[in-house]
Amino acid sequence: MGLRKLKKKIKDKRNSDFFLWRHFFILKDSIWFNKIIQSVQYIINLPKSIFLYFLLFFKKQSKDKIEERKERVVAIVLSWKRCANLPLVVYGLKKQSFIDDIVIVHNKPSWLRVPGCKNIFNEENLGCVVRHQIAAEMNGYDYFVFSDDDLMLKQDCSEEVLSVMRKFGQESVIGFFGYELNIDEPKTAYTSGKYKFAYKNTVPIDLIKGRFHIISKKGIEEITNSNLDTPALMSEDDLRANIALQRKFKKPSYLIPIKHKISDLPAFFALENRKKHLSIRDEAIRDGLERGWGNIIK
Repeated sequence: MGLRKLKKKIKDKRNSDFFLWRHFFILKDSIWFNKIIQSVQYIINLPKSIFLYFLLFFKKQSKDKIEERKERVVAIVLSWKRCANLPLVVYGLKKQSFIDDIVIVHNKPSWLRVPGCKNIFNEENLGCVVRHQIAAEMNGYDYFVFSDDDLMLKQDCSEEVLSVMRKFGQESVIGFFGYELNIDEPKTAYTSGKYKFAYKNTVPIDLIKGRFHIISKKGIEEITNSNLDTPALMSEDDLRANIALQRKFKKPSYLIPIKHKISDLPAFFALENRKKHLSIRDEAIRDGLERGWGNIIK
């Protein structure tokens, strides 16, 4: 084979490989591809979920190993249509020695009563904001951990969480999943923003996403008494929480660096898949700006 033909063959092969990879990445971002992946993950996780469900009848909450802790902490899990994930979520929370109690808020049609927890069943889907409303009515706790039903903590994260909680948690929302706004474009500040994570150090951030966030009793009281009650803000409870605390205390939210200790679970029926999800979040940011909130991180 001549050199010219060999070069042409190599070029054709590269173009072919590029074509395949390009279509793979297009497919990877499609809704149907994600649904297939989640379905496979669901099938793989189901036997483990069933096993952990029965194990939870006997599993006790992990105890503090290093020092005596004064803070009382309750975890509130919001569930909607993903009951199969709950044993995994709760088992991960029971590994956390900084958590004292676990409450599951079941928005209809969530139905699975999980052992070892307090289960609250709502007669209708009350949205995400109900978790903050329930926290406001709870006494005897200093901090509230809010978790969605699509993630599992694989290891005890107490050391990292307590460190950030004690330093920043009284007046800031803290959590694992952050978001950086594009505040220079107020009409699309959220849509044109980007996700952020902390890998080694605590990071100040515009927003902590609702998937896993921690708020103090003081913070919950501020959210409850705020005038942030527009339809968009009541829909996007995580944005409402960040905005309320930043507006009051003039401090950013903070990322906790433990992403490597989190396992994603099948996220069927995720709110981010609903129509107008991003536009509603953009509207919530605009509503916050109109009500006196200013972006803390410049």
